[in-house]
Amino acid sequence: MKKFIKYLLYFALPIVLVIVAFEIYLRQIDTTYTEKEKGILQNPKKIEVLILGNSRATLGIDPNQFETYAYNLANVAQPLYYDKRIALKYLDQLSNLKYVFITVDCGSLNYSRMDSREIWSYYGNGIEYKNEMAFFPKYSHLNGYSTSIALKLLKNDLSGKYKVIKAIDLGNDHDLNKPIKKGYFGYIGTRAEGMTPAHIFNRAGKGLDEGISPEKKEITNDLEDFISILKAKNITPILLTMPCHKDYVNALHKNMVKRAESDYQKLAQKHQLEYWNYLNFPMERTDFHDCDHLNVKGAEKFSKVLNERLMVKVNKK
Repeated sequence: MKKFIKYLLYFALPIVLVIVAFEIYLRQIDTTYTEKEKGILQNPKKIEVLILGNSRATLGIDPNQFETYAYNLANVAQPLYYDKRIALKYLDQLSNLKYVFITVDCGSLNYSRMDSREIWSYYGNGIEYKNEMAFFPKYSHLNGYSTSIALKLLKNDLSGKYKVIKAIDLGNDHDLNKPIKKGYFGYIGTRAEGMTPAHIFNRAGKGLDEGISPEKKEITNDLEDFISILKAKNITPILLTMPCHKDYVNALHKNMVKRAESDYQKLAQKHQLEYWNYLNFPMERTDFHDCDHLNVKGAEKFSKVLNERLMVKVNKK
């Protein structure tokens, strides 16, 4: 029996060592979440403009095109719940912050979760949804990422393609030859598949009206609290809707678009804010990577538009 246990330990030990080594590795990798945190902590006192939101803002607003020091803290699938808490995490360090772009779209008041991305966000910035995270994903990166995702990250790391951008969770559609600067990374080119009628139909929710989520009141109250916190610190929030390709906009259910626009206009009026609605802003097909995400070319063009409008406000003060 002792001999059997001894052989079992000899067999199991290498496997345990590999698992422990992989866990340590996953805790040290660079992702878009860790890179954004590193970046914001490098020059927190310089930041005057903060950009929040989901992938449309992540990829579509280039802070390097602003005359004032801007930083993009948006990320893929990041809802308002996380926008608020990630911003508040750094707010006391952003002593020169003057403006916060809170990007919103048709579904922003309908959901507060980010599904599988929640664990990615937690590993990057320590924010979890209502303290509901399960024990094992919370403390084991290998469990949280899943074996398949962990192996994909390792494969990306070993490919040598990420020496410049560092964040190994990005795909080949991104510009991997430029470092993440001021929190920004972008898509390159226009993906033909992302502009097909079938893709647009699916991305637009198949033309259906999502209706009013049971979460809407809670999400709205949480957003209003965030707005009040910013205003109390003499920081100006600006509600912003990103441009999307006209075919995508036309595919959206009209009632859903009108309801969202009305909601944001009412919020702006109630809190004496500005709502910058660029959903139908005219842009070329070549400015988009797919039907609802700008590429680096489009982001540069649109960010210059935002900068010009923002500078009018800055110069009035």
